[in-house]
Amino acid sequence: MDRMTNFRPIPRWHFWTHPNSAWMESFVSRLISPDIVMWAEETDSVPAWFAWSSNHLDDVGSPKEFLDRSTSLKALFDGAMLIASGPSYYPIELVNPSAEEVTDRPMVIDYHILVTLALNPSRLLIPKRTTASTITT
Repeated sequence: MDRMTNFRPIPRWHFWTHPNSAWMESFVSRLISPDIVMWAEETDSVPAWFAWSSNHLDDVGSPKEFLDRSTSLKALFDGAMLIASGPSYYPIELVNPSAEEVTDRPMVIDYHILVTLALNPSRLLIPKRTTASTITT
């Protein structure tokens, strides 16, 4: 991996977000966190998409574990952002779970829709009883 994010290699797994927020580019460039890393994917010198990840996802071994950890990390991130920003914070939507390594891609492709829904409860169109803990691998 030759690209670096905040002086660290790109994590094994990441998600994409396309927030309609003017502050996102500045926020991403200043984010220093031991748990969450974000970087801009620039096109035409203007970031249109941002990646969101965590080194805590690097050692997941199953789709269920990937979903559970991703959901927990996103909840912590949104909680911290809500505390820091107040009621003006609207949770960013994470989509398109991606894997850096080709061998990891089946794990995220198989659960793409479920992961997107779990991380973005406002889009949840399936019954609440369907959770990460009910998924079997």
